[in-house]
Amino acid sequence: MDIIGETLFDIKTRGMVTTVSIDESFDINDKDALNLRLSELLETGSIWFLFDLSNIHYIQSFLLGIMVTINNTAEKKNGGVRLIHPSGPVRHVLDMARLTHFISEEETIEDAIEEISRN
Repeated sequence: MDIIGETLFDIKTRGMVTTVSIDESFDINDKDALNLRLSELLETGSIWFLFDLSNIHYIQSFLLGIMVTINNTAEKKNGGVRLIHPSGPVRHVLDMARLTHFISEEETIEDAIEEISRN
């Protein structure tokens, strides 16, 4: 678990799969710390990143940018990003930003891991 200032985001890694759970208190002040941690994980073998969006009801543009950047880098290593259970308002923003055209969405973390295992 990574605590940055007073904000919490939870990162769990198992093999090549990293789950990133973000809550509503995550803000732009934590962007650099999250980017750094995810970049370190990419360098040490993680290639799949599951962003659990189930605990947020809005999404800021900088988080969209982080997900796109991580997806682009991970795809070069035959991995990618999966979005886990975004709420209605978050899904609307993802659709408007056209992220759902190139980043898959899964209902649960288990569903995402199963989908990754099939590929």
